[in-house]
Amino acid sequence: MATLKGRKIFFIDAIGAIISILFLLYLYSFEKLFGIPKSILIIFICVAIIFSIYSITVYFFNLLNWKFYLTIIAVLNIIFCLFIIYNIFKNLNTITLIGHIYLTAEIFIILILSTYELKLTRKTTNEQTDNRVEGLTARKR
Repeated sequence: MATLKGRKIFFIDAIGAIISILFLLYLYSFEKLFGIPKSILIIFICVAIIFSIYSITVYFFNLLNWKFYLTIIAVLNIIFCLFIIYNIFKNLNTITLIGHIYLTAEIFIILILSTYELKLTRKTTNEQTDNRVEGLTARKR
């Protein structure tokens, strides 16, 4: 993932959200096996749909200020993880071991991607600042 730059990361984010949607639909179909209430799964599915639409839209529109939009989705993903954690504790008695494993894996994957996205925005911003400083220094000579 070190070579992902610009809008490509939005494509990865969208694919991840779509995969989450498919897994969550599977969990919805087997509520008793995972123990996650359907009402919670519907919310998770809707959030994943919104996030995938957001990422696909930014990817295809090729926006110039992509770092701003990447920061937004990264922060939203982290907030979504907190929401998942809240619902794990809220439904601690009903979620099965398999449900806990799935949700923990989902949180872990989302946090890895979000951390990478935030680092990418900072790295790119720092590189642009360095390039501007170098350009100003070169002009003074």
